[in-house]
Amino acid sequence: MKQFSESVFGGITVNSTNLQHKVSQANKEAGKANVLAQTTAVQAAELRRANLATESRLAEANQKIEYERTKRVELAASLLPRDFFDQSGAIARLTSFPPMSVVFEFINEREPRAMAEQINFVFKTLHWTTSRKLINEMFIKEGISISVGADVKSFLPLGSPQENKLALLEVYMQKRSIGERTAQALCDGIKHCGIDAEIGNDAVRFPPTTLLIVVGAKPNHALETTLKELGPPPSPTPFRGGMAGANREAIPEQKPDAGENRPQ
Repeated sequence: MKQFSESVFGGITVNSTNLQHKVSQANKEAGKANVLAQTTAVQAAELRRANLATESRLAEANQKIEYERTKRVELAASLLPRDFFDQSGAIARLTSFPPMSVVFEFINEREPRAMAEQINFVFKTLHWTTSRKLINEMFIKEGISISVGADVKSFLPLGSPQENKLALLEVYMQKRSIGERTAQALCDGIKHCGIDAEIGNDAVRFPPTTLLIVVGAKPNHALETTLKELGPPPSPTPFRGGMAGANREAIPEQKPDAGENRPQ
């Protein structure tokens, strides 16, 4: 007897074989769609990771560009002469101290001389006595050093009665204390302007009522840092006497015949 695979639902005749086939096809299509969706999700995740990596590289590149720009600005600024732009601030710091004598030692070059003169303007405004002492410039290091006189003999002259020595020593210590606070106030005022300055060793040649200010060449910290980043310089070329570099030899002064310099 022939078996029918048709059913009637709500007056509509349905072939069960065709239905199963369609369901199977639908499942296959759904499976393909699911695989495609998973593949698309993986590709999207990879694209997101690639975008994040690209953004990270761009951020690093921008940071490097900004770092190099800042370094160029610092190098350019490091070549400018020192500027004691807040002289009025230094004057205000020193106004409360009694006048002192000030001795300058500086390199006979344009920039150090100009720096010393800027400091001297502060003292001249305060009506303090200033002068320059010529020394061998090879002993002047970079930066600014401020020292206080420490000559005890200036307050304890030879032959002083024993009973006066204690009182004279006490006066010396008071003057030293004032000098140290004065030197620190000046040092702070100079450093406030971004200028290298420090308290130096005691100036044993001067009384405690004297400040010794030594002005050397301007330190170039930006250039030093850049040179370190570039690595060590090339080695000097060997020759029979060994290797030589950065040595110095004094140049004797010329003494020409006066007759040779007569205008022709």
